[in-house]
Amino acid sequence: MRTLLFLILFLVVISCNNIKQITSLEGNWYSCSKRGDYIEFIVKNDSYRYSSNLGIVTPWFKYKINKDTLFQYDTNKVYDSMVIKKSIISFSKNGKLFMNYITSNENWIMFRIEEDISNIQDDDLLLKGTKERSKKINCQDIRRKEEKIQDSINSIIDFKF
Repeated sequence: MRTLLFLILFLVVISCNNIKQITSLEGNWYSCSKRGDYIEFIVKNDSYRYSSNLGIVTPWFKYKINKDTLFQYDTNKVYDSMVIKKSIISFSKNGKLFMNYITSNENWIMFRIEEDISNIQDDDLLLKGTKERSKKINCQDIRRKEEKIQDSINSIIDFKF
């Protein structure tokens, strides 16, 4: 009986140690917007950029993490100024990254991209790869009918990062 108990305890300890907890932003992430757009979040050292299947590739921006808060320094939104976006970040045990923005009404769930994306510096190659990866994920438009109608009336795509 004691041997069986020891064996069960040993298996529990080993299985708990084999769960890979992701706690770093560094790497490549993807998400789907409510509209069905596919977005990639590319993080390297202290910088990040976005790429989407809509043909958007941003320049590199700086970020900083203080405890559970991500500060993104976006110099692209307004010429000659800086927009600071703040979000509370957390990682789940299954590798999801949750970004709940304080400065806007955005909440993102990001998933790790396991494949190596080697062309993150070349905008054209990155965009081509992003579009190919988006086909595999096949994001769906999950907006209500009223939201879709409003977009078609305004003829505006409100694509927020």
